Amino acid sequence: MKKILSLTLISSVALMLITGCGGSEPSVKDPSVNENALYIKTHDNKKIAKAIHEAGEKAGWRITNFKSNALLAEKFDGDTAYATIARFQDGHIEFDNEDGTSDSDIDDLKDAIQEVLKED
Repeated sequence: MKKILSLTLISSVALMLITGCGGSEPSVKDPSVNENALYIKTHDNKKIAKAIHEAGEKAGWRITNFKSNALLAEKFDGDTAYATIARFQDGHIEFDNEDGTSDSDIDDLKDAIQEVLKED
């Protein structure tokens, strides 16, 4: 009987530890997500999409709805065009850069998104 009680107690503690550590904070990086993802404090996709639209306008990007959890962002600087697809879910935004668009090209968009989300 003591062995069963000990095993039950050990299993319960292990389960609590696993469950407690299983959730992800927005600031904790998920290894399955692009290393250049933007981690945010909200999981509300409508709020994220609205913030990306607002931030894009402020930073000079044209934002177009692409999917329910993705937006196309485009910026034109003279003859140079920058484009990225912003996919958002589970507290992060990933940027899939189109040909010729580097991560540094979209840093102003990322900064603007963070500012808009801070205001909320």
